[in-house]
Amino acid sequence: MELGELETMLAGLHFVQDDGMKAFRARLRVLRDLGVPNVEKVGKGKRFSYRYLHLWECHIALRMVEANWPPLRIAEAIQDLREVDITPEKVRGSADDLWLYLQYILLPDGPDDNHPTRGYELMTMPVLQNHLKWIEADGRDSFFHSILNISILTRELDQLCRPE
Repeated sequence: MELGELETMLAGLHFVQDDGMKAFRARLRVLRDLGVPNVEKVGKGKRFSYRYLHLWECHIALRMVEANWPPLRIAEAIQDLREVDITPEKVRGSADDLWLYLQYILLPDGPDDNHPTRGYELMTMPVLQNHLKWIEADGRDSFFHSILNISILTRELDQLCRPE
């Protein structure tokens, strides 16, 4: 698919109206400049064929934008998914829904080896619930948390288009 098709599909999934398309395209351009999706820069006037994986990464990234995550953190999270080889195929093959749990930690003295400032993990809901109970019991109040059900996001895309 070409860029226009990618934008149209994503705009529909994210309920972008005509008057919001300029800002939406700008968000996509910022993400693309940060490597989401991970495509070569072909320059103006040259065609690039986007694949289902590119659409999937953009869909996840835009949900993170909606959760007010900064673009650099979003790019890091998507890169982390790539590094651990999380793909739509693996998500579809899971018996349970997979949730992307993201945390951002505010530390008064900055990060150190014992206190990282970011974290991304893929979890099933029972594991996630236990993790959040542990955080609550530990008294950590300097965390920002987001969770995304990437299984649902994958199913949304599968309903919209047939993957390659």
